[in-house]
Amino acid sequence: MTIAAAYLTHEGLVLGSDSATTFTIGENRHFCNHAQKIFEVGEKGNLGVCTWGAGGLDGISHRSLIARLGKELKPEWSVQEAVEHFVEIIKEQYTDDFGDLGYFIGGCLGDKCKAEGFAIYFSAGAKPSIIPLDVGFPYVQGCPDVYERLILGYVWELRQKLQVKYKISDKDFNELSQDYSGFPISLMPVREAVDFVFFLVYSTIKSYQYRIGIPFCGGAVEVAVITTDRPFRWVHHKRFNSAISVPVEGGGTA
Repeated sequence: MTIAAAYLTHEGLVLGSDSATTFTIGENRHFCNHAQKIFEVGEKGNLGVCTWGAGGLDGISHRSLIARLGKELKPEWSVQEAVEHFVEIIKEQYTDDFGDLGYFIGGCLGDKCKAEGFAIYFSAGAKPSIIPLDVGFPYVQGCPDVYERLILGYVWELRQKLQVKYKISDKDFNELSQDYSGFPISLMPVREAVDFVFFLVYSTIKSYQYRIGIPFCGGAVEVAVITTDRPFRWVHHKRFNSAISVPVEGGGTA
């Protein structure tokens, strides 16, 4: 599982994720904490992608699929046209066996200098969907329960069960829960948006670290931003030697 987050501002798109991934072989699970889930599209590109769900498709990594998008990207395309082309790339590899798979993707293309973001959803037995991201609204996928508790004031699954059991309408539940919501300010500056996305990912990782059960989220926090005046930039990113823990002379780790 994953914690994947996106926040769109008028200045740019912020993407965040953890670094944990799970390998399942038969009944056995193995966890790694140095996976990459955020990628730049092309070199010095103006698009970024964050993935959650299936860790790869039929032996092809997300890195390779996103690299293909970068090579096939046309200068005249809008962000939405690039997103639609990426969906076609994924459709060539996706089967129902992979279950749920999603991407946050966006940035700034063309002469209008407008930041845009989209969420792509694949699920078994359904057509892929493309949903535009609203400015000033946080989007969280993978393991959203910590976000829901902190920001909404309740876990969405619990809300659904309560509404069914006690026959509570959406209107009544919203009125009951509004005083317990910690929903953030909208239209925050991009640096605050970076901090907010980091907070959402970090708090989720720590929650899974200290709760009893399987640590579905973990590893380093990764955050990237694509602004209207600059290409993809890493804000918080692990090095390629992050998984190496060989002691070096004088103490510490390599």
